[in-house]
Amino acid sequence: MGLIDETLKYLHERRQNLIDGKVNCIPSPFTSFRQDFVGIEQETYYIITGNQKSSKSQFTSFMFLYTPILYAYYNPGKVRVRVLYAPLEESKRRIILRFMRHLLYVHSGFKIRVSLQELTSAQEGYPVDEKVLEILESEEYKKIMDFFEEHVTFIEGGKNPTG
Repeated sequence: MGLIDETLKYLHERRQNLIDGKVNCIPSPFTSFRQDFVGIEQETYYIITGNQKSSKSQFTSFMFLYTPILYAYYNPGKVRVRVLYAPLEESKRRIILRFMRHLLYVHSGFKIRVSLQELTSAQEGYPVDEKVLEILESEEYKKIMDFFEEHVTFIEGGKNPTG
């Protein structure tokens, strides 16, 4: 079979995937832009650039960590996700704390909004609300966080290229 025939077969297989209810990519979380950005595909490079403090890490985590993990969790069997994360500027704990905050916000229907300082009881006299901890320790949230931990591998030893 020649390269052209293989490519045509590939196109037919991808078409059939959609007809059969399968996916060829993790759908874009940006519903208004799905015509322009359909989602995250294998064999595709994405470059996120910007100035310092322009929220590149937050956007990248949302797009390439939270979205795939939660899509795989809520759609078992549709995609297999394995994230290799090389944190350059943040600790693993800080990344997990950001995921917890995201999960609280999204899973509560955008009602529970907790800052990192609130969640970590940073300010004297303002411990995190006990209800927030109860929610995070609930069976439902625990399953999602366990799924996160099973599917995300942190690569140690990375160095920040900017200093």
